[in-house]
Order: sequence, then structure tokens, then C-alpha cells
Amino acid sequence: MPTGGVSLKNLKEYLSAPVIAACGGSYMVTADLIDNQKWDEIIQLCKKSVEIVKAARGNG
Repeated sequence: MPTGGVSLKNLKEYLSAPVIAACGGSYMVTADLIDNQKWDEIIQLCKKSVEIVKAARGNG
């Protein structure tokens, strides 16, 4: 389960490997986003991540 260096740009690549069960995603909730209360941006990052996960797993 990779937790470091994961981003929207490489999430699909990580999840395409059959031995990867899940990935961490602190890129979705950075200190800047939280400190500046950018809740809509956090929501969009989470939604996009879910789309990528579904596509990588053949559920989307």
C-alpha cells in the first residue's frame, strides 16, 4: 500500500499493479487546503481520485 509520492498523476499507475490493494492520498488534504478552508477543492480531489480508482479497478 503506497502512501508516499502518490498523486492524481500517478494514482492509476499504482492501482494498475495487481499487488497494490490501496494507496494513501495526503495530496487530497494538504495543510494548505485545510488551513485555507478550501473544502470544495478537497471534495473535487477526492471525487477525481474515486473516479481514477474505479477506472483502474474496472468499476468505472
